[in-house]
Order: sequence, then structure tokens, then C-alpha cells
Amino acid sequence: RTSCPVVEVAGRPESRATGTMATSTRPQRERKEAERLTYDEQVDDGGKEPPVGSGTPLGDIGALEATFKMSKYSDAAAALHQLVFKSKGKAGTQRKRLRTFAGIVYGDDPETERERYVERALKLNVGLVKEIMDLLCVDRSPKSFEDGDASKEHLVERLVEFLECPAAQKKEKKRKGSASSDAPAAKASKTTTAKGGDGTPLELALLRAVAKHQLEIADDATSTISAMVKAAEEYVGEKLPPAFKGILKELVAAGKAEDDDDDDDESPASLSTRRKPVP
Repeated sequence: RTSCPVVEVAGRPESRATGTMATSTRPQRERKEAERLTYDEQVDDGGKEPPVGSGTPLGDIGALEATFKMSKYSDAAAALHQLVFKSKGKAGTQRKRLRTFAGIVYGDDPETERERYVERALKLNVGLVKEIMDLLCVDRSPKSFEDGDASKEHLVERLVEFLECPAAQKKEKKRKGSASSDAPAAKASKTTTAKGGDGTPLELALLRAVAKHQLEIADDATSTISAMVKAAEEYVGEKLPPAFKGILKELVAAGKAEDDDDDDDESPASLSTRRKPVP
């Protein structure tokens, strides 16, 4: 069997039978696989439980029971799981495992390990950091920070402090009816009286004096409690609190009792002179 002759054309061997260029003997460049940067927290730890911290398990904090059930915090729960357990975990078990988390446990070099937690948290965008804090019910309002500086660094610092030792956050509640620190005490007491409260002794004494004056100038034959209240408000130039009406009723009742006592002490003759003749 004879082989087809090969003709050299400009340094390239060509098959005379087929007219195609012969395969080059030059070595080909090897294709290398792309190397992708991976972080330790992206490696699944196989569900291995870390040491138990010294704080309260997240599942035992009552305020978190509601937020852990909200679907809008799914991204925050995944990011938190990756932050504290250094793994993504499974979507169906992330929140269940987070409920057992009771705080970060550092090893032999606490300062270095803490810096790593802070660095990982700072890699998250500020919106996700805020969602994690809302998921954990950690206060992130500007007024809760010194000088109102709620920067990303301060948010992350507060988040890590909470994760080191989780506990229920206590919010200071204002007492109902208490005045603000910059409001005068007189204004607070006036508001309380206007709402029907007891008021201060001085205010009650002033109301009683106005009520006595109104009784002295009122016409016994035509005046009613409501009419006397209205007249007293016109006299003082402002609306009087509901307590004033009660004081008026008390004074009217006391006045009637005194009149009855006086009638008992008088003789039948004097009573007959006081009574008007019947027409």
C-alpha cells in the first residue's frame, strides 16, 4: 500500500490527495482552571455545633419569637447563621439552629478572633446589618448612640457586643402622664387636673374659692350647677376642669344640710313667719 506524497508549501506540509493542511506539530498551550477565592465562612461545617456561649439562647428570648417567624428576615437569618457558625447551613434549619446560639466563644486569642468577627460583619452591606439587628431586636436608633452617630462601624460594634452575650434588650418606658424633662411642673399638674385628676392642693383650694364666690353671687331660684360652671368659666376667662363641677356639687349639698339644721332649731312661730303665705 503506497502513501500519498506530501508537498512542502511555504514551510507547511500539504497532502496532495486531500488538499488539506497537515496537523501542526507545535505544542498547544495548556488550559488552566480558574481559581476562585473562598472564605472560611462559606464552607459547610457539616452541622458541627460550636461551644455554648455564656448568654441567653436566642430561642429563649421572648421578643425574638415573633421576628424569627417573619419571612422578610430570611436573608438576615442566612447572613447571621454564616456570621456566627461560619457556614451557610441549610435554608430549612438555619433559624432552628440559630435558636440554640447563646453567644460567641473565643479561643486562645480573643482580641484577634473578635477582630475577625467584626471584619466579617463589616463585609455585609449596611442594610443587611440593620436587618440582622431588627431580627435580634437590637436597638439601632440614632438616639441610642452617643452624639446620634449610627454609622455602619457603630452598628457592627453593637451587633458583635450582643452576639458575645445575647440577652433581652430592655427599653426605657415613659410613665403615663409624666411630663417631659424640659416642661415645667405647673404645666404637668394643670394637664392632670384638666383630665379629671385630683390636682395639687393649691389648685383645689383655688377651685374651691371660685366655687364659693359663684355660690354667693348666684340666684338660688334660677341657678343650676351647669349654669354656675358656665358663669365661673366666664369669670376666670378659661375652661375649668371637671373637678370644679364636683366641688360645686359638694358645696351645694353642704349648704342644704346647714339649712336643714337651722330649720330644726327654729320654733314653729319663726318658721311660720319665714314661710310665704299660700295664695
